[in-house]
Amino acid sequence: MKRCSKCKKTKVLEDFNNDKRKKDGKSTRCRACDRMRLCDRRNQSYWRDHDPYTQNKVHWLGFKICRLCERRKRLTSFYRASKENDGLHGFCIACVHTYRQERKYGTSICDTDACETCGATGISILCIDHDHTTGNIRGILCHRCNRVLGEITDDTHILVAMLRYLRKPLATIV
Repeated sequence: MKRCSKCKKTKVLEDFNNDKRKKDGKSTRCRACDRMRLCDRRNQSYWRDHDPYTQNKVHWLGFKICRLCERRKRLTSFYRASKENDGLHGFCIACVHTYRQERKYGTSICDTDACETCGATGISILCIDHDHTTGNIRGILCHRCNRVLGEITDDTHILVAMLRYLRKPLATIV
């Protein structure tokens, strides 16, 4: 005979599960109390992961709410994170990029809405341009303008020569 630690009833040893960690080799709770505890835990974990009103969880529709911008986005908009409960980072990719830019440069693409040279808009195509020798920020450029500056290695003489070339009248082919 043994007393259950949960329901406080005295029961026969066959009513207790085996547990080799205990001195008598039996669990401290009877099988009925163990079963109820297991059902409660399963029920709690189910609702923790499937509650449609809980934020920051993966929903069965394939969306998740970003903890920073609080927007509902597709699961592909999040980096993988094995240590998170749902396997995805809590912040969306756009918020992660913005955070990294603010930490590295002290500013982000979100501070402006267009390229300073050509006027292209859209956060997805904008880059922070900086001087590679000093590290100082020059401004926000689109990806295309930033690549042009990178290709000419920030040499203004090449840029002026290219401008002269573009203004030159077209040659006629005889």
